[in-house]
Amino acid sequence: MSQSKTLRSPLTLLALIAATTLPMQAQAADPPQMWLQVPSGVFLDPLPGYWTTKIEIADINDDGWPDMLFANVGGYQAGTPDSFLSNQAYVNDGEGLDMKFLDASVEVFGEDMNNPGKASQDTARVIKAADFDGDGDTDIIVGTTWASQSRLYLNEDSFFVEHTELLPQAKLSAGDLEIGDVDGDGDLDVVISDWGMAPVGFINSPGGVTRLWINDGNAMFTDETAQQMPAIAVNWSWDHEFVDVDNDFDLDLLIACRSCSGGSFLFINDGLGSFKNGTPGNLPQGVGNVDFEIMDIDGDGYVDTYTLQDGPGFRNRILINNQDGGFTDKTALWWEPGENPGSFDYMGAFLDFDSDGLVDIVLGAFGDAKDRLLQNTGVTLKQVTDPSLMGNLITDGTYALALADFNGDTKLDLVLGEGENSFRNRVLFGEDIAEDTGKPVIGAHELTGSIEPGEVLTFTGRIHDNKTPNKPHDWSFVGLQWVTDGGSFDNPDDITSYELDWYGEHLWRTQLDNELILPDFSTVIGIRVCAIDAAQNETCIGLIEQYLCGDGKVNSDNEECDGEDGCLDDCTWALECGNGIVQDGEECDDGNNIPGDGCENDCTVTDDTTTTTTSESETNGTITESDADSDSDSETMTATDSMTTTDSATDTLPDSDDSTASATTGFDGELDDDGCGCTTTDNRNAGTAFLLIGLLALRRRRRG
Repeated sequence: MSQSKTLRSPLTLLALIAATTLPMQAQAADPPQMWLQVPSGVFLDPLPGYWTTKIEIADINDDGWPDMLFANVGGYQAGTPDSFLSNQAYVNDGEGLDMKFLDASVEVFGEDMNNPGKASQDTARVIKAADFDGDGDTDIIVGTTWASQSRLYLNEDSFFVEHTELLPQAKLSAGDLEIGDVDGDGDLDVVISDWGMAPVGFINSPGGVTRLWINDGNAMFTDETAQQMPAIAVNWSWDHEFVDVDNDFDLDLLIACRSCSGGSFLFINDGLGSFKNGTPGNLPQGVGNVDFEIMDIDGDGYVDTYTLQDGPGFRNRILINNQDGGFTDKTALWWEPGENPGSFDYMGAFLDFDSDGLVDIVLGAFGDAKDRLLQNTGVTLKQVTDPSLMGNLITDGTYALALADFNGDTKLDLVLGEGENSFRNRVLFGEDIAEDTGKPVIGAHELTGSIEPGEVLTFTGRIHDNKTPNKPHDWSFVGLQWVTDGGSFDNPDDITSYELDWYGEHLWRTQLDNELILPDFSTVIGIRVCAIDAAQNETCIGLIEQYLCGDGKVNSDNEECDGEDGCLDDCTWALECGNGIVQDGEECDDGNNIPGDGCENDCTVTDDTTTTTTSESETNGTITESDADSDSDSETMTATDSMTTTDSATDTLPDSDDSTASATTGFDGELDDDGCGCTTTDNRNAGTAFLLIGLLALRRRRRG
């Protein structure tokens, strides 16, 4: 059980702390450049610096502005005495164009007992932030390496408290960590790439099995690796990513491998969180990959990926989804060698820097290789050299990078994690980069369930802003909207909105703990899915415009009828006593032609069982008290212009060869299943029998 560490001051107060050095606005770049390093008053990574390996951008104090987390660790292929370092947290003060980052490392991670004023130390390789306990605020998980215990920090009323005791107690060497709901139960689970025993990365290194930690919804995690993950040792994974490779809306898994003899892996999720090895035939492997990023590069509705360093001569590759559960190497088509030199690229991200609706790639490289930007022309990738990426700034230690709009100017800003060589992290504001006017993308999606009032409706789909990773601070709204009964999407007052939950990759769905149950409405509903990004660019796609009335079936209590004779256009019965149809407010309705027959002319039932029946003609007719198949035992009464009363009767239809018409001639106080006694009328003509047949047939059809 680990000791809890609490923030010394709430993060909401940090934004109010005055900085000792006022920030200076960066001067416009000349010549132009894409990103410009911010002044020291905005952000300055303190010396002697840290070996940063991963960056997480998240709104950790839930004030609407993205903050920064840096995972820091020493050592390369084995832990060393200097491997333990403090992690860093920087809070955006929310001042827009005049913003600055405030160091909240101690407040988030606790104070190191041996180094007052410094954050506690560990061997963090990766940091991720999300709501793990379902209370609506942002928590933090730290994946540590060199056979140590990973750590969990829960946000409790703006204070971070360490609750590592909720994690599986296992000393791992985490190369990467990703979060997503793998078992579809509504909470976020964790997958960790374990390097195994040090030294790692050599030909004979044993590697480690990819770990699966399942969340119970309250941030209590259980290790389900043995039951649900392939027992495949991966030798030195620097990255893995959730990917829905087959558009079934389950989270599959791509695992990069730096030193595996066969290359990287693809694990397929069965939808319940159990994975199997789907690599053979589905993933073109290459040795040396250090990074995957997931995005629909070619715009066909299926996600693709790139790999770094595992192509010929340490080149990168483009793998396009074949829409059959796997990928095809399309590097030759998308990334010609002149634009794809051998390099030490360690991490990248997708973005749309020119807001043309096509996903571009920014890459961070190590050593003498340059960080660079690749523009997507729609058919190939071309390096952008004018304007320059970041001028003459030397960045020779880029292990990690991340993108966000920190100051609200609708331009993407860039953060670089500079480890090993530079030991100095950097923030660069978007300068000569297009403002974000690109619309979000709503890709593959499905709508299931019922739109009938009171029924559950479920939406699942892929929604992104041409940027990775997909984070809450990138969005103003992602969800469903609907209008009912004459309402219009052009009138905000008519719209009801329902937010979707992100659950991994670029996938969103209706909330499992707050099911979408449609409200009462009479006839029509229009439903759409909408995504509004942080720059207020909006995309909406209509899902349904459904008129319940008019579809030929009674869907709910809001409809009395649909399509039958006597049914009005608004799916209510024509309110008319005497139309032969029992409607709301009527006890019976037999046409009201004969008084005293048990169903009166106000469509109420009485105890009067007298029924008047007239012969088929004035001179010849019979009334029979029997079944339709009457025989010699039948009792037949002949009457001319007379009235006969019987104690009971049965509906009788004439056989085709009968010479007389038979009908029920009495009412004993019980109703037929239309709610009243069935009678004939005093129509003295030969069509009476056929009229009766048609009426009975109509009633039987309506009952069915």
